[in-house]
Amino acid sequence: MNYSDKTLLVFDQIKKQDDSILACFAFGSFVTEETSSKNYREVRIFDGSDFIMSKFNLTNIYPDIDVICISNNPDKTAKLFDKNFNDVFAHFVTINIITQEVFEREVFSREPSAIKRILLYRKLLVVKGEDYLKKMKPEVEKIESSVDLTFQKEFNFRKEYLRLFSKYDINSVTITKNDYNYLFPNIYKFITGVLHAGFPEDRLKLIYPKSMNLKAKLDISESNIIEII
Repeated sequence: MNYSDKTLLVFDQIKKQDDSILACFAFGSFVTEETSSKNYREVRIFDGSDFIMSKFNLTNIYPDIDVICISNNPDKTAKLFDKNFNDVFAHFVTINIITQEVFEREVFSREPSAIKRILLYRKLLVVKGEDYLKKMKPEVEKIESSVDLTFQKEFNFRKEYLRLFSKYDINSVTITKNDYNYLFPNIYKFITGVLHAGFPEDRLKLIYPKSMNLKAKLDISESNIIEII
């Protein structure tokens, strides 16, 4: 049994134990079978409130499985995950637990929220709640806007852009503010807080066996200055 089979078996056990779970599904490179042992760690560099650049450093890392779980009792569901995911090896599992209210708020948002774009554009591996998700998707498609698709295209383009550098083992890549404005203008708006395109704050985020440490923020205005003599 490989790592994914074992993890999916745990999800199957949990969905049977927890009747508060409305829906649970995986998405991302695991589902599309595009996993890689190489990824970039992004450090977003700010000078106070001004965004300067993103620096990406190549790192070797295990593949990961990304999951969204909609639960009427997130705390109960999180405890079950903690209890059952005690033997994760050779991969990472990231689980975002949200309520039905938060899920529906996000997918019906006027902005290109992450969960809305996942439902619209990503291939899903549904563990539970297939009927609910099938009912929701056409309703979300009715309010799909041009910014949703534009943002997703930029998101995919940036992924392919970085993948090209990783293919040739380029250890460090920098995308400046000007680069973002030219290549990824909507992602720039997201980074600077103008556009909501991420996950909601009111969620429980669980990562097994530990954080992947692929994103960080550095504010140079708060860094110590060392005099050069």
